Amino acid sequence: MTTPEVINIESLLKPITEDQPCGPDLRENGSLEYQKLKDARRTIASLTRARKFDSQADPEIDDLWREIYKVAPQVLEEQAKDLEVAAWYAEAALKLYGFQGLRDAFKLIQQLVEAFWDDLYPLPDEDGLETKVFPITGLNGEDGRGTLILPIKNIPLSENYADAFTYNLYDRCVEAAKMTDDDAQRQRFEDIGLTMPDIQAQVDASSVDFCRNLLSDLEECLQNFNDMSTLLDEKCGYQYAPPSSAIKQSLSDVLEAVRLLTKGKIPDESEAGGEAGEEGVVMDSDNVGTAPAGIVQQGVGIQGPIASRDDAINHLLKVAEFFRRYEPHSPLCGVLERAVRWGRLPIQELMLELIPDATSRAVYAQLTGVPLGEDAVPIGELASLGQPKVEPRPQPTPSPAPEPAAEPAKEEQPMFGQEDNYSGW
Repeated sequence: MTTPEVINIESLLKPITEDQPCGPDLRENGSLEYQKLKDARRTIASLTRARKFDSQADPEIDDLWREIYKVAPQVLEEQAKDLEVAAWYAEAALKLYGFQGLRDAFKLIQQLVEAFWDDLYPLPDEDGLETKVFPITGLNGEDGRGTLILPIKNIPLSENYADAFTYNLYDRCVEAAKMTDDDAQRQRFEDIGLTMPDIQAQVDASSVDFCRNLLSDLEECLQNFNDMSTLLDEKCGYQYAPPSSAIKQSLSDVLEAVRLLTKGKIPDESEAGGEAGEEGVVMDSDNVGTAPAGIVQQGVGIQGPIASRDDAINHLLKVAEFFRRYEPHSPLCGVLERAVRWGRLPIQELMLELIPDATSRAVYAQLTGVPLGEDAVPIGELASLGQPKVEPRPQPTPSPAPEPAAEPAKEEQPMFGQEDNYSGW
């Protein structure tokens, strides 16, 4: 079950004008709305730092998020296509609408990149594409502590509760439950203000529709983020692609917790029967215990010999989809999808991505005979690149070999019976 969109993505993808689809640079044209967004976001950061020990909702901060949520789409639709504005919009959507809002925000960013990449603001400067994607980098953070990480872990996960539990509280309860000292454990739960039975009671009191929607929003949110990250990897290359692991891990952790807590409330659709014919992956018998039952029972997947290169790549995508759905926290899905993308690239484009250094590419081209890029140095001129010039070493003049010394004559001894004839030799 999918909840309705809270962001009108279609309206935000319309060009600003025919001549200038992305509009002007908001940083240079003195946009009042852009400045309002920037000031609101700066104030939120300042207030959050000042009140970081206050766990209660802050009406002043909430009002600022509502202002950003209202103004940001107006700017994107009427003034400029800008990743910084879209990033602020994503933060506000998460704060106000939870994973439903973040799901739509990731999809919006992905489609803005797809439709307007070359002219999308901020434009690259002397630092290259790093400047362009810096707003997206900030969501994850270079160090994994970006602006979305804590909010993701603090989204309410139950219905009809004034003090709904969050993943952050759930994770603290899980750690407290592992403690072996009863007194210390009791004190820890008192500090948290919840116990595991309290959390399960909140889940049990929530409606089935709420739990289904929460799971669906989380799954789509993670899927949209992966799609956005994959596209940015393609556009930026390894060197400039914004980091994504912290957001992916946070969403995966929340999704895994919700699946576990709602397991008894929502029937496992994969176990309901294989009538839908959904493709799975045939698992090795040693690993059956780790795979969802429906996947193993259906027995659909890689069967028989692989017929072609394309067939092999398509099987890799099926395996990647399995890990995306059932182990979203695992890096295997992303690694497999990247391998598939590399496998479909022409060798020139692949090497340009894998070998960013021009001199190293030149050496590769020399060794393989494969020119790289339109400005590739002709093969015949590559010998001087990346190779040290070696001066010929002088060869010593060979001295004449000494003549062999004459061997002293040996006195022949007559053979037995030939003594009388020896004088004739």
